[in-house]
Amino acid sequence: MPNLKQITTFLLGAAAGYGLFKYNSMSKEEKEKLKGDLKEKATQFKEEAGEMLKDVLKKKDQPDNTHTNS
Repeated sequence: MPNLKQITTFLLGAAAGYGLFKYNSMSKEEKEKLKGDLKEKATQFKEEAGEMLKDVLKKKDQPDNTHTNS
């Protein structure tokens, strides 16, 4: 009986194979559109991650006022 790791590996391989099949069956225009969409999403993700990092670093530099000395 296959274990969870083997099943997961099989499903991941099947998904990758199907993705490759779909990509190879696209027209040149569809591939270019897909590449453009992915570049746009990656740029947006990078910008959002940068903003989140700035927020985290800003909060880290602020003093922690949650503890009071009683």
